[in-house]
Amino acid sequence: MKQARGWLLVAMLALAVPHVALGADTSGGMARHGDPQVPALWKLGRGFQNAFLGFPAEVSKNTLVEAFKSDSAFGFGSGAFEGLFVGIGKGFWRVGAGVCDIFTFPAADFAPWYTDDLEPYPF
Repeated sequence: MKQARGWLLVAMLALAVPHVALGADTSGGMARHGDPQVPALWKLGRGFQNAFLGFPAEVSKNTLVEAFKSDSAFGFGSGAFEGLFVGIGKGFWRVGAGVCDIFTFPAADFAPWYTDDLEPYPF
């Protein structure tokens, strides 16, 4: 029972951290989602969301997307089967990106290493 409460707390924090990072709306108008006020917390929350919810989200989303690409019953079934595997593949990438965000969230405030003066590709 204690372990279930612990996982529930982790899930609640993972869902709440990105919204806390946005901060209060001080524009006086309608609330809008813009740049986060605390980029490190935003990146940490995004990492938790992707790490814990990325796999089931990608599997369910891609199963439905691939299933509804066809108009026939056979296409629906084969699309759902294909979407399952596409979702599994994309889910691994999303979980990996989430883990990467969790480990690198303190570096969210660093300036980018590149400039806009990059040379164009030679081809």
